[in-house]
Amino acid sequence: MRKLIKKNPLIQVGVWLVDNHFELVWLTAKDDVQNNEKNTPHFCRIPCTEQAQLMPKILAEIQATLPTSSFQVKFITAILPHQLWAKTLILQQSLSASEYEQQCRYTLEQELPITLEELWYDYTNTPLKQGVRLDIFAVRKTIAQNLLQQFSPLKIDVLSTAVHCLFKAFCYLSKRYVTPSSLFIYQEKQWLIAFRQSTQEWQVVSQMHSASISGENEHNPTETASQSDKTAVNLTALYQQFAQRYNDVSEIFVYSSADEIMLDKPYQRLRCAFSPIALGAALWQTELQQDENIN
Repeated sequence: MRKLIKKNPLIQVGVWLVDNHFELVWLTAKDDVQNNEKNTPHFCRIPCTEQAQLMPKILAEIQATLPTSSFQVKFITAILPHQLWAKTLILQQSLSASEYEQQCRYTLEQELPITLEELWYDYTNTPLKQGVRLDIFAVRKTIAQNLLQQFSPLKIDVLSTAVHCLFKAFCYLSKRYVTPSSLFIYQEKQWLIAFRQSTQEWQVVSQMHSASISGENEHNPTETASQSDKTAVNLTALYQQFAQRYNDVSEIFVYSSADEIMLDKPYQRLRCAFSPIALGAALWQTELQQDENIN
């Protein structure tokens, strides 16, 4: 009788940098790791100054949450919208993998003034009622490599996008289906990101903290961001910018590191004890109930 070889579990670890600390999130489940309802998130926070002991500490933290001492780890992080080029195409029919690749290469060569050798790119294809939506993402190699260097000595296996990670995290935290007109707003010390996944495209507005958002300290954005993070943040200007560009917002979900939020529209606040980007990265390629096929 052939002996069955049991594979070591693969743990996806989302990683993000917060206040000079590595924030790491992973999920475990006793039965089905693809079943969101049974997944349990875990996290740890390790100072960037402890690089020599980083991997042993991470592995020890993960092992403490598993029933086995043998496992594999995949590290996943994300790139912010301002560092990314994105394009959405609506195709009449589904293509093969090689045809999608060819379409991406052709689009990048037509749209960008640099060679493909200078880029890292990827795509996602989403079936629609009629046709397929092809989302293409690209980043300069130098930008991506500099980003990954910030996470040294960790070896990042997957570089996702912050918007995709946040969408996964917001759906996980909201624990219910969200419509294509649902708006998500993410605020941290330096960045504000408003986004949603409509039928036709990802709609994204992002910007650094400034006087127009916080209403304070026009000449020192860095100081403004720090102050807003500790007291209150005004999201109205960002919302108005998004609404003017895209319209038809049915509901608003907000994650903010600020104590208070100023937004002149009804919203549902989502809370998380760790970085939502790290959470969403840990959910990379995990099917959530909310990620139903777009109509």
